[in-house]
Amino acid sequence: MDSFTSQLLAVVIFGFLVVALPAFLNRFADSRSQPR
Repeated sequence: MDSFTSQLLAVVIFGFLVVALPAFLNRFADSRSQPR
């Protein structure tokens, strides 16, 4: 794997974590604070 591909993969993974982690934490906090 060349450096451009690995760099692009790292950027994609980082972007996914930045988007998914707050959403997951918000869902987890909502489910804890407001049990249905």
